[in-house]
Amino acid sequence: MQNQFLISFLLIIPFLLGAQSDDKVDNRKTEIGLNVTNTLAGFFNAGGDALPTDRYLFSLKFSKPKGAVRFGMNFGTRSNNEFVTTGRRDVAEHKALFRGGYEWRKDIDYGFVAYYGFDVLGEWEFERNSFDNFNLGNITSRKTSFGFGGGPILGIQYRLSKHIAFSTEAAVYGVYQVIDDYQELGNGLPPEEDTSTSILLSPSIPSSLYLIMIF
Repeated sequence: MQNQFLISFLLIIPFLLGAQSDDKVDNRKTEIGLNVTNTLAGFFNAGGDALPTDRYLFSLKFSKPKGAVRFGMNFGTRSNNEFVTTGRRDVAEHKALFRGGYEWRKDIDYGFVAYYGFDVLGEWEFERNSFDNFNLGNITSRKTSFGFGGGPILGIQYRLSKHIAFSTEAAVYGVYQVIDDYQELGNGLPPEEDTSTSILLSPSIPSSLYLIMIF
């Protein structure tokens, strides 16, 4: 509930301060967005690290008078190695997420714009754990996940000025995943490999707040 309260509070601030733009909303713009939910929640001491935000950190939109072509993305990489009593452990994690679609927009009032649309998405995640054991040899596990899917979205944007806005949205994404697990057991044993598939339906409420810069 903290994240929903924070988003509602930030969206209502302009009403409390009477901050409205007298300029007509110009939808022929390029919009670059950054997911700032955890940053703002941490600033307000609202447990930002625990908030269930969506998985996309950046957004890019090319808007028209009544709609916009939209993209979202996120990526990350992490590696770590350490020596323990019985050997050496190496961990590596990588991910890349992408979505693209179209949204239709409707001006409401007081700078608010409602929108709805559809996204298609693709995702890739890789995790590798390697343990070089002095007695058993190298023990390695790898997990690779590919996914693709899509679904409808519904959101609202508030134009704080001609160049700054906030937005939040809900989505219902269906994702088809292919997961490959590979393990080297060491000690001369043959490796094990398993491939599985799954279908995930992931509805999400408006739990993330994007800071939008308009050019």
